[in-house]
Amino acid sequence: MTRYNFTLILYSCLILGTVVLSVITATLLFNFTRTASNRLQNLMVRSIMGALMYFHDVTPIGSIINRFSKDLTVIDEQLPFVVYDFLEILFSFCGVVILLACVNLLFLIPVSVIIIIMYLMRKIYIPIGRNLQRMDVSSRSPMIGYLNASLEGLTTIRAFRVEDLLTKEFDRHQDLYTSANYTSKCCARAFGYFLDLWCSIFIATIVARFVFLDHDITVGEIGLAITQAYTLTGFVQYGIRQWAEIENKMTSVERALEYTKAEQERNDMGILSSLNWPIKGKIQFVDVSLRYCSTDSYLLKNLNFTINPAEKIGIVGRTGAGKSTLITTLFRLYDHEGEIRIDDMDIKYLQLKTIRQKITIIPQEPVLFTGTIRDNLDPFGDYDDHEIWSAIEKAGLRSAESGSNITSLEITIDDAKLSSAQKQLLSIARAVLLKNKIVIFDELTANMDEVTEKLVTDVVKENFKSCTLLVVAHKLETIVGLDKVMVLEHGAIVEYNTPAMLLEEKNGVFYNMVKSSGLLK
Repeated sequence: MTRYNFTLILYSCLILGTVVLSVITATLLFNFTRTASNRLQNLMVRSIMGALMYFHDVTPIGSIINRFSKDLTVIDEQLPFVVYDFLEILFSFCGVVILLACVNLLFLIPVSVIIIIMYLMRKIYIPIGRNLQRMDVSSRSPMIGYLNASLEGLTTIRAFRVEDLLTKEFDRHQDLYTSANYTSKCCARAFGYFLDLWCSIFIATIVARFVFLDHDITVGEIGLAITQAYTLTGFVQYGIRQWAEIENKMTSVERALEYTKAEQERNDMGILSSLNWPIKGKIQFVDVSLRYCSTDSYLLKNLNFTINPAEKIGIVGRTGAGKSTLITTLFRLYDHEGEIRIDDMDIKYLQLKTIRQKITIIPQEPVLFTGTIRDNLDPFGDYDDHEIWSAIEKAGLRSAESGSNITSLEITIDDAKLSSAQKQLLSIARAVLLKNKIVIFDELTANMDEVTEKLVTDVVKENFKSCTLLVVAHKLETIVGLDKVMVLEHGAIVEYNTPAMLLEEKNGVFYNMVKSSGLLK
């Protein structure tokens, strides 16, 4: 075998080996990063879903969206390619250095110098680049949050004709984001410029050595050294950039990991109550107070009351009186002081899942999920068709007054084209199906015409006779037929009695509320 053939075979084997190793490296790296990204996203979702309600109160929705969109996009789509490029350049760089050393060991001196200089430049750039990247990402969250809030309140914005004011405020958020983003990119370009400058100096040093010092070296060795020096500077420059880029993009990993450490709800293995708990639906509050954290003022102050089984209670008060906060304590959304007993069992020692499954709440804005009627009424498949249709009929969705066109359980929510009142009735049908002993209504008949309001009121009276009802009322007309009324003010109970008894108190809070609403003549 001639030397030429041997060299050709060796070169071919090296090329083939390079291809095979590149494929293996890429496959292993991208499989690893995909697995890591999936695991990180799952950890984030579980952490956010199980986080304390206080976390959601203080964290803007734009920030959460940004972490799950921008940051995960960086982790999924950008970081793996940057890491792969860096590893590829690192190994190629080692090969070029070995090749230059074979030509002349003295070449290692300028190589070492250029590496040290670029490393020092990277060390200077990284803290600045990382902080600018963090500013870039964090300034995007307020902009997204503001945009979402503006879209949700678009009808109000147009009604009050404050589009110009909102536009100026959005421009301010946009300017902050754009300035941070532009500064980050300018800093990266400046870093690249100085890398190019030092690479040019390195090439000039190699050429000058051949011109002024080395006269015995062959033309082939000169050509090899210069071409490899060009290659080396490209590798060093791009490698340092990618190394710095890895550091910057790891900011997204850092931000994602922050959400995996959100403080979780205390969901210990509490007392396992019976499947039929609560049997009666009796509710007792004993010295219950609540505040979000130790530095905040109390939102609920020393509440003491008893709601007997099957009683119908209206909860009224001005905005900020504590009506919604009182309801949240029943679901243990916040840690409270004192005792809340349901059927003589302190809910602090019950599993969260048990409590939240056994108490039904129908909010003012009904929550319906994408899917079919069956998916919304029976997501876990616990009931047969007869029971589901019975609940729909009891909720009045098959009556002429409701105007509903539900003809099949498999029809989707979008195809059903339900009005807001029909969605409320569907939520009531869900409550009828669950047969829980405690049912909470948040403004039962808001935004309804008189016919629909009467239909909903009749449905509630007919189907929840044996249930304990708590009705958070903003329209005082809805509590006329209830057993008792609880009046809250600044987180404390100021009045609690039957509507008739409270109306006899001419100087009472409830009497003045009813009078100011125009219901008393």
